[in-house]
Amino acid sequence: MDVRKIEFQQHGDDRGMLVVAEHDKEIPFIVKRIYYIYGADANTRRGFHSHKELEQVYIAIHGSCKVTLTDGDETKTVRLNDPAQGLYIDRKSVV
Repeated sequence: MDVRKIEFQQHGDDRGMLVVAEHDKEIPFIVKRIYYIYGADANTRRGFHSHKELEQVYIAIHGSCKVTLTDGDETKTVRLNDPAQGLYIDRKSVV
C-alpha cells in the first residue's frame, strides 16, 4: 500500500499563506476531479469503499481529520491537520 504525506510549497507574508500543489511535482498524477467535504459533525464517518484505478490526495484545508486505509493485509491511520500537507493514496486502498 503506497500511502505517504506530501509537503506542498508554501509562500507567505503579512497577507497570508499561499500553498501550491502542482502536477509532476507534489501531485504524482493528473488531477481530473476535486471533491471536498464541509459541515460534517466531528463523529461523521465516510468512505468504506475502494477505487481500483484512482489515485487520490487528501488535504485538510481547515481543521483536522483521521484517515484509515487498508489494502486487505495492512491497515494505516493517518491524521491530517496541516493545510500545507497532503496524503497521497494509491490505487486499491480502501478508505
